[in-house]
Amino acid sequence: MLRLIQKDIRVIAAFGWLIAWLVAPSYLVPAMVAARAGGAALWVNVAFGAAAIVSVCLLDARNGADRFIHSLPLTRADVVRGRYGTAVVLALIVMLVGVAFGLTVGLTSPDGAWPRWFSPDVGLAYLVVMALLIALYLPCYFRWGYGAGTVVAAVLLAGLVIVGDVAGPAMGAAPPGLPRGLVVRLTVAAVERWGFLVASIAGTAGGGLLLAASAALAARGYRDRQF
Repeated sequence: MLRLIQKDIRVIAAFGWLIAWLVAPSYLVPAMVAARAGGAALWVNVAFGAAAIVSVCLLDARNGADRFIHSLPLTRADVVRGRYGTAVVLALIVMLVGVAFGLTVGLTSPDGAWPRWFSPDVGLAYLVVMALLIALYLPCYFRWGYGAGTVVAAVLLAGLVIVGDVAGPAMGAAPPGLPRGLVVRLTVAAVERWGFLVASIAGTAGGGLLLAASAALAARGYRDRQF
């Protein structure tokens, strides 16, 4: 599994020139705008993390990597676990990028106040959201491939967003500067009620169980897929 993760990271690193000239501006520009708007910065990081994960799948699909990978002594379950590992690593890398950006904004703030979206509970919410995205997208990708799988995942994700928007107002008005979203509100509420340590343990355990169940579903779908 580690070799597969290393392969994915090396593929991304091979496009370093693209990261420097295209990806970095595509993150920094909306991030700067979102920082002025408040909570939208979280969703810029989520979008950037999701794009990084989808891009790895796209590169594999365009280069026909499936045939090469399956010529190696690997099971399909190994391939699935490796891609989940890559997705988690990329989510954490994007989180570190967001932390660096948040520190820069906080240290250069004229009034010296740290932005509300740059706080531990919002960081925990980011991890929960990314776990949900990974758990939703990768089973679709492994079952139907990059094209159809991405479309199905996008439709399911849109449905979840609509449900969250409908249920969100029931929790009352959001505090100033707090990112929108039902998952964010629930995570922040859990931290306020149980404390950050307990909420983090619960969130990590829940996310781990969700990803394990998702990986089992993805492995089953991938096993029946024809190339």
